[in-house]
Amino acid sequence: MLTAINLFAQKKGLQAIDSLKTILIHSAADTQRVNVLNLLGWEYMNLGDFVTAKKYVNKSIQLSAYLDYSKGEAYAYKLFGDVCSNKGEFSNANRYFFTALNLSKRRNDKTAIADYYQSIAWMQYALGDYDDTLSNCQQGLSISKEIGDNLSVSVCFSIKALALCNQGKYQESINNHFDAIKYALNSNDTNAVSVCYNNLALAYSAQGNYPEAIRYYYKAMKIYEANNEKTPIPYTLMNIGDVYFEQENFTEALNKYNEAWEKLRALNQKNGMANCFIGLGNIYVALGNYTVAKKTILKKPLI
Repeated sequence: MLTAINLFAQKKGLQAIDSLKTILIHSAADTQRVNVLNLLGWEYMNLGDFVTAKKYVNKSIQLSAYLDYSKGEAYAYKLFGDVCSNKGEFSNANRYFFTALNLSKRRNDKTAIADYYQSIAWMQYALGDYDDTLSNCQQGLSISKEIGDNLSVSVCFSIKALALCNQGKYQESINNHFDAIKYALNSNDTNAVSVCYNNLALAYSAQGNYPEAIRYYYKAMKIYEANNEKTPIPYTLMNIGDVYFEQENFTEALNKYNEAWEKLRALNQKNGMANCFIGLGNIYVALGNYTVAKKTILKKPLI
């Protein structure tokens, strides 16, 4: 069953698709048509219809090549990469991202080049290739600083920090997270700031600095509440519950998971509810209440 949020997003996506198709009917075989084809591909990708998304992106690539419109062609290959990424095909995604990068280098489009370095770094991070992640992040970081794109700089620092954390370099990771926060604040993008706080909390938790982890989870949650973003809140509460669990404060962990459960149920977040049940089951096991733990965990398949 689709959540209310997903239904709203789907409705918006379908409305955009109808409008774009109308424009497409009346457009000539020019760069505007390429842009519309790319936008259609993007909309279908967001709806999860990857087959139709690829159909429009393929048409965009063909027309871009015919027009020698490398900007549109590069973005089309980026969309192909995004489709592969959404399907979990990270190596294939990177092949398309590198194609987009090389096309952008030919015309020295520094904004696009920085963006594609980030996409490549994300895929290498997903593949567990942290050294190459850091290398490509540094490439993107240098260009982003050169063009004065604070948000892009912040993203580069965040990816670097996540890779360093997975390498066990916790303090270096934390330092990069603070750099990410600084640039996110300068970009005036509160969503980016909240993501940075959340990621910093993860690093502190991995380091074993649990009080700081909890502090930054709450700072992220404060922004979610101010922006009326309801969906991330229960997941952040579960993260806080996990920190309490690591400290063997099972009562407080249980309180946070129960609070998260109520919010997930209100949002009808099925996957989140299933994960919450697993977390609750683990807490009840830690508390020695095996009967309740078994009942809780067995509820997962019923969602």
